[in-house]
Amino acid sequence: GALEATGGTATGATWREAAAAAFGVLGANKVPTGGRYLAVAPDVAGSLLTDVVFVSADSRGDGGAALNQATLGSLYGMSVVVSPALSAGTAVAYHSTAVAAAFRNPVSPVGATSGTASYGGYTAQTIYAYSPSALADLITVHTLGGVAVAPDLDKRAVALTVA
Repeated sequence: GALEATGGTATGATWREAAAAAFGVLGANKVPTGGRYLAVAPDVAGSLLTDVVFVSADSRGDGGAALNQATLGSLYGMSVVVSPALSAGTAVAYHSTAVAAAFRNPVSPVGATSGTASYGGYTAQTIYAYSPSALADLITVHTLGGVAVAPDLDKRAVALTVA
């Protein structure tokens, strides 16, 4: 089939071919090869799973990594993940730096006992206090978070289409 890639769009005759075109766009945009993902709607995942080349274990040779990572596998160096949040017929190739998230603990209130926990870049604060109105211990968990899209998102993310 014919491959076409312009700006932030990659087109192919199949989803696999569109992914190949997206790989080219990300490369032309100098996006690092590590940390690339291909998010697909469930119907696109279904199409990929009927693609003999995509599902062929001897061609892919991931050694079971897809099952261990709960992904559909890797395609052209991109981890393929299914997202039910995507509309039908939608696929997006992107780099992990396309969207940034930050988390921070709020300041602990005076007079309360608190503790913090961090894991994988996420952090949360637990506050223990007595509630006289409830006549019980009150335990709350807090975190502050924010998300931002990279200013050059058009270079770090590519929409896939099938024509």
